[in-house]
Amino acid sequence: MTHVLFLLFLGVLSVTAAAQAPTTAPAAAPLSVKQQAALFIDTWQQQSLLQLTDMSVPEAVRIQRFRQIYRSAFDVPATARFVLGRYWNVATPQEQNEFMQLFEHLLMQTYRQKLRRYKGHSAKVLGASDLPNGQYLVGASFTNPTTGRIAQLGWQVGISGNRFVILDLQIEGFSVAGLLRNQYADVIQRGGGRVEALLYQLRLAVSEGGTVIR
Repeated sequence: MTHVLFLLFLGVLSVTAAAQAPTTAPAAAPLSVKQQAALFIDTWQQQSLLQLTDMSVPEAVRIQRFRQIYRSAFDVPATARFVLGRYWNVATPQEQNEFMQLFEHLLMQTYRQKLRRYKGHSAKVLGASDLPNGQYLVGASFTNPTTGRIAQLGWQVGISGNRFVILDLQIEGFSVAGLLRNQYADVIQRGGGRVEALLYQLRLAVSEGGTVIR
């Protein structure tokens, strides 16, 4: 599994590097799965920041490019089911589908806004640690070159099929998915246990171009 994931992630780059390496050089030790997870996040962060801060292209293009990068890395269905919690089984198939679409849009906007704050920061991936169920927590830091202030992030990474996927983000120890799960449950409870109450608020947030529901 480790060898397959490594080849899938590095793709042509690994083939090219191998072709250019001296024939007498010793073979590099294969990366562990945790090292691959850290490399996955490092590459994703760099690509995301590049697309979000490339001022040579219009903002609409930057947003579209980030959307593609986001969808290639996040397991939105798994995160959506976790965030909706026990109300996922209460929702009708139509409500589940609409929630998935609205949630993806708002979550993408949330991550886009958070990552844009780190423009010009020095980004560093600190390595990965094991989590239950075969998942990993990849630590990352962003250092403000002016103030020296360091923001600590933790990317929760899982494996879906034969690829790495992002499931959650911890900011200063707080889980984004966990906070949303509690917030959404509160909205549904105040709406009489109806998922439609949450969908109404999510529609408003999307129409207003924001990320926060009331």
